[in-house]
Amino acid sequence: RNTTGVTDHIWLLQGGSGRGSLWLDVFKTDWAGFDVAALFGNRVAFLITDRRGTGLSVPPLSCPHPEHFAECAKYIQSLWGGDDALAQFTVSAASRDLDYLMQTISVPQVGGRIHLYGLSAGTFWAQRFIALHTVHLETITLDGIVSLPFSFLDWDQHIDSVGRYLLALCGSDPWCSSLWNGQDPLVATRTLFDSLSSPSSCISHIPGATVPYDGFLQYLFSTLLSGRRERMLIPAIIFRLIRCNSADIKALTRLFSFPIQPSQGSAIAGIPDLPIQYNQMTSELIQLDLATLPDFAGAIKAEKSMFFSGHNAVNAWQPMWNDWPHYPHDKFWGVTPEFGHTPTLLLQGTLDPFTPTALGSWLFHELSVIQGHNDTVHLAVMPTSSHATLQDSAV
Repeated sequence: RNTTGVTDHIWLLQGGSGRGSLWLDVFKTDWAGFDVAALFGNRVAFLITDRRGTGLSVPPLSCPHPEHFAECAKYIQSLWGGDDALAQFTVSAASRDLDYLMQTISVPQVGGRIHLYGLSAGTFWAQRFIALHTVHLETITLDGIVSLPFSFLDWDQHIDSVGRYLLALCGSDPWCSSLWNGQDPLVATRTLFDSLSSPSSCISHIPGATVPYDGFLQYLFSTLLSGRRERMLIPAIIFRLIRCNSADIKALTRLFSFPIQPSQGSAIAGIPDLPIQYNQMTSELIQLDLATLPDFAGAIKAEKSMFFSGHNAVNAWQPMWNDWPHYPHDKFWGVTPEFGHTPTLLLQGTLDPFTPTALGSWLFHELSVIQGHNDTVHLAVMPTSSHATLQDSAV
């Protein structure tokens, strides 16, 4: 667009562990129902970039059947130069690409007036960029933070803990708690799950529900949890399954008859560029030590007692770890970069099922206490916000 009068560039880094960045275009025109660019007049330009191999990259890093990990990896290796082909698509490589783009585009236009916003896994990318960048950053904003303690092996545990917190909020709300006849919603949910194997259970009479019923509800609840509107269905479903009158069966039959897609934006919008996702997850975000086998058995066992679970350890993480090539770590891996005194805002939501508030608190402690930047680093925790506070927060 016309850059006349532009004094600042804001670079937006997409998450999804390797998702194309076109979704972030909403920041340029219509965000949360209004024109965010208009807030700054003509002073600010928003810039987005795909990580190499994702989005509009030509050629894309893709394969015909990404659900078959080993087959997909071999296909890509045959096209991109052999066994070490996937090592060209690291987080550090993406960070160097970004630094080059900033030097080429932003520095000539706005000098050092460059701002960085990272979303979800884009916050992980942003931290790697901070470790090796050569441009001056005016501000840093990290939203839905992936810090060093993060592991995809804990993904369902994060979802379950936030789902239980949602039920606890229901129990503390006068209207929501009144539906449970004095019983704690968490206790009522445990009782419901324990009854699902009975032939007389309510769910066995509802078309659309599949066995095992506990797995069906775990997956359904974990899907609904990421949406601000959709998550409100969870206590209602539990309540109706417990009460189980004819109207409840009719309502649940209708609900279970079609797939439910959460409306919450960043967590589910678009289709991830899966090979990049596999690359980053297996080599950087499942296990700190690549020489040690992750505790998949423990994660799978833990999933069985959850109310909210996508069953990712058994269905995705373990086969991905076994079949997808790992690339070696570089010197930037496993280290929180020095942020210096760049003004930094950390954003988290209390109902974020993917990057829980503990990850933001951990990074805040690292930057404010360990690195001593308590004067320039700020942590804002948004009550009831899900993933991506700038879109999902109620404020």
